Amino acid sequence: MFIVASVVTYGTYQLLRCAHIIYEKKNVDALSFGEVVELSFIYGPTKYLKYSRGMKVLVDVMVFLTYFGCSSVYVVLMAQNIEQMTEFYFNVQY
Repeated sequence: MFIVASVVTYGTYQLLRCAHIIYEKKNVDALSFGEVVELSFIYGPTKYLKYSRGMKVLVDVMVFLTYFGCSSVYVVLMAQNIEQMTEFYFNVQY
């Protein structure tokens, strides 16, 4: 778990570093993660230009899956806690 958390943290840090560079180049205040990746591929080496749109979609999907997964885990943990509290305080067995 620690390794996964470290990789995710490092990837997010690199993405934010790139975002600040692109903010200065484009003179904008905010971009989505997908837009940052797309513009990174556009401004990067020309051999990667053809992957810009696909990488934007990939990053948007991965961010969605990450948030969806975290939300799902949170809902399951809350449901388990509520179940345990109900069983303890009301002597109800499920």
